[in-house]
Amino acid sequence: MARVKVLYWAQAREVASVAAETVALPAGCSVGAAFRALVESHPGLAAVGGGVQLAVNGELAEEDAVLSDGDELAVLPPVAGG
Repeated sequence: MARVKVLYWAQAREVASVAAETVALPAGCSVGAAFRALVESHPGLAAVGGGVQLAVNGELAEEDAVLSDGDELAVLPPVAGG
Protein backbone atom coordinates (compact mmCIF):
# COMPACT_ATOMS: atom_id res chain seq x y z
CA MET A 1 0.00 0.00 0.00
CA ALA A 2 1.22 3.49 -0.83
CA ARG A 3 -0.03 6.55 1.02
CA VAL A 4 -0.03 9.54 -1.33
CA LYS A 5 -0.87 13.16 -0.54
CA VAL A 6 -3.15 14.58 -3.25
CA LEU A 7 -3.29 18.33 -3.87
CA TYR A 8 -6.22 19.73 -5.83
CA TRP A 9 -5.78 23.03 -7.66
CA ALA A 10 -8.31 25.52 -9.09
CA GLN A 11 -11.42 23.84 -10.55
CA ALA A 12 -10.33 20.42 -9.25
CA ARG A 13 -10.34 21.82 -5.70
CA GLU A 14 -13.86 23.18 -6.20
CA VAL A 15 -15.12 19.85 -7.53
CA ALA A 16 -13.40 17.71 -4.87
CA SER A 17 -14.44 20.13 -2.10
CA VAL A 18 -11.02 19.72 -0.49
CA ALA A 19 -7.64 21.32 -1.10
CA ALA A 20 -5.67 18.22 -0.11
CA GLU A 21 -6.14 14.70 1.19
CA THR A 22 -4.09 11.58 1.78
CA VAL A 23 -5.19 8.46 -0.03
CA ALA A 24 -4.10 4.84 0.19
CA LEU A 25 -3.34 3.24 -3.17
CA PRO A 26 -2.16 -0.24 -4.13
CA ALA A 27 1.60 -0.72 -4.32
CA GLY A 28 2.86 -0.03 -7.83
CA CYS A 29 -0.14 2.17 -8.69
CA SER A 30 0.37 4.36 -11.75
CA VAL A 31 -0.47 8.06 -11.88
CA GLY A 32 -3.27 7.33 -14.36
CA ALA A 33 -4.77 4.62 -12.14
CA ALA A 34 -4.54 6.97 -9.17
CA PHE A 35 -6.46 9.66 -11.06
CA ARG A 36 -9.14 7.13 -12.02
CA ALA A 37 -9.45 6.18 -8.33
CA LEU A 38 -9.79 9.87 -7.44
CA VAL A 39 -12.59 10.22 -10.01
CA GLU A 40 -14.40 7.34 -8.28
CA SER A 41 -14.17 9.23 -4.97
CA HIS A 42 -14.96 12.63 -6.53
CA PRO A 43 -17.08 11.97 -9.67
CA GLY A 44 -17.07 15.65 -10.64
CA LEU A 45 -13.38 15.32 -11.51
CA ALA A 46 -14.43 13.40 -14.63
CA ALA A 47 -15.72 16.65 -16.14
CA VAL A 48 -12.38 18.33 -15.40
CA GLY A 49 -10.36 15.29 -16.52
CA GLY A 50 -9.97 16.02 -20.23
CA GLY A 51 -7.17 18.53 -19.89
CA VAL A 52 -5.87 17.67 -16.43
CA GLN A 53 -2.15 17.45 -15.90
CA LEU A 54 -0.77 15.47 -13.01
CA ALA A 55 2.44 16.25 -11.17
CA VAL A 56 4.37 14.00 -8.81
CA ASN A 57 6.56 15.69 -6.25
CA GLY A 58 6.41 18.98 -8.16
CA GLU A 59 7.20 17.58 -11.63
CA LEU A 60 4.73 16.86 -14.42
CA ALA A 61 4.27 13.11 -14.75
CA GLU A 62 3.14 10.70 -17.44
CA GLU A 63 0.13 8.50 -16.71
CA ASP A 64 2.29 5.37 -16.54
CA ALA A 65 4.65 6.78 -13.88
CA VAL A 66 4.55 4.67 -10.71
CA LEU A 67 3.71 6.28 -7.37
CA SER A 68 5.62 5.48 -4.20
CA ASP A 69 4.67 5.73 -0.56
CA GLY A 70 4.96 9.35 0.59
CA ASP A 71 4.68 10.89 -2.90
CA GLU A 72 2.69 14.05 -3.52
CA LEU A 73 0.29 14.02 -6.48
CA ALA A 74 -1.05 17.35 -7.72
CA VAL A 75 -4.17 17.56 -9.91
CA LEU A 76 -3.76 20.55 -12.21
CA PRO A 77 -6.80 21.38 -14.34
CA PRO A 78 -6.43 23.22 -17.63
CA VAL A 79 -5.90 26.95 -17.35
CA ALA A 80 -7.58 29.37 -19.70
CA GLY A 81 -6.11 32.77 -20.20
CA GLY A 82 -5.60 35.49 -22.62
